[in-house]
Amino acid sequence: MRNLKINTLLLVLLSITFTACAEKHDDKTFWVKLYNTTPTYDKTNGGKFVSMDSVLRVGQYNNLEKIFQKYKGPIKGSIVSVWSVTRLPNGKADTYGICGNQVESPTNYLEKSYDSDNYKYKMKRTKRKNCVKKLQAQDELDKVNQYFYARSKPSLKITYPPKTPNHSHWEATVYNGRVGDLTPEALTQEQKDNLHKLRKHECYKWSSPKRGSDCYDLEGNDTSLYYTIREHLSSPPTKDGVLSSQWEGLKDIRISPPQKWVEIKGISINKEQYDYLSEVCKKGEEYCHLNNYTGKLTKAEKEYMDSVKYGSDK
Repeated sequence: MRNLKINTLLLVLLSITFTACAEKHDDKTFWVKLYNTTPTYDKTNGGKFVSMDSVLRVGQYNNLEKIFQKYKGPIKGSIVSVWSVTRLPNGKADTYGICGNQVESPTNYLEKSYDSDNYKYKMKRTKRKNCVKKLQAQDELDKVNQYFYARSKPSLKITYPPKTPNHSHWEATVYNGRVGDLTPEALTQEQKDNLHKLRKHECYKWSSPKRGSDCYDLEGNDTSLYYTIREHLSSPPTKDGVLSSQWEGLKDIRISPPQKWVEIKGISINKEQYDYLSEVCKKGEEYCHLNNYTGKLTKAEKEYMDSVKYGSDK
């Protein structure tokens, strides 16, 4: 009986020890970062890039809320995104250059000329307002939209990098369209040796701190999405034994060390399908499909949807 009690006590102590060790590196959050890359000019599809809207789901996580979310375990289900790209022949109209700056209202109510100045102000404000509305209406007529949908197949096994002792939490980084706007330090040596295969342009994000620098878009498809998973590390204690922050910050993916990207092939869809998916995808990954869509699907669209169907779909 005495030996049984001792063995039981040892098991309890071991259980507490292992639990404490496990809790030390338990994930508290999961980050989802979304990037979009499109050509700055595409004559065939409308001209200059203007804007992009999307709904992204990385299993039970999304990009609709905060960048970091409460950890709910490893990614379950699919990685799926629906997004639209808007272009205009000459980009957005220059409202300030064409219609002028906003007019300032007179503020000195005691001046004799206030009534006259206020009348002139209202006339100028109305004129500018009508000018801006006219430009916006023309943009609305000229704009060209493209719509895309990509979802991982049930056979995709989502892999994580090795978990290190200083592990804090995971970050999933996703590109709608090909991976782009990478600085040279974010390219592999093989990619650097074959720069002629990559799309080169002035950096979008980094043009200010690195004025005139070249950035690169990796080979790929505008209809696909690409993802990589990185590990955030816990910050080591300072000399005083106090953490400066809960984790060591990772460099922005566009200036980070090279990453391994996984492609998820997607398709072009029409506006009706995009509007439908935009709404159902907000509910969750398991709703983000066209299984219950009552509109028409082409043979290719149906084949694609069948290939990305999950047993957990709702």
